[in-house]
Amino acid sequence: MVLLLKINNMTTEVKVAKQISKLAGFDILKKTRKREYIEARSLLFYVLSKYYEQRNCSIKRHIKVGGKPLNHATILHSVKSFEIYRRYNKNLDKWLDAITIDEDDQSPRELKINYIKSKLDYLLPEDIDQLANQVRDMFEEAIIE
Repeated sequence: MVLLLKINNMTTEVKVAKQISKLAGFDILKKTRKREYIEARSLLFYVLSKYYEQRNCSIKRHIKVGGKPLNHATILHSVKSFEIYRRYNKNLDKWLDAITIDEDDQSPRELKINYIKSKLDYLLPEDIDQLANQVRDMFEEAIIE
């Protein structure tokens, strides 16, 4: 049994869908096969699967496109295709960053840790050294207090 986070009487799936819709400027759950809608829905399914560890049955239960339920194959295909979509649509990376690390959001701690880990690959060695020094200083400061 999957336990869902309820925030303001909304499930995690619905909350994330609303955040992506707001960033995209359109209702990503509208029944259409236009490319921008498909790519935004792919982001939704990717975030729910990878960051919130939602199972396909949970996503299927709470998300309906155009008022109609999804099937598992649609969700699987969408998650697998996300990496291809993000190569060609740079908005997806911006939206992913915006919804995975938001100070106003009550994001799970693991979500923020995964976000930071994913960005480490893009840092230069001198940036990593500087970051390590800052983290060490913060840790020492926290111990002293």
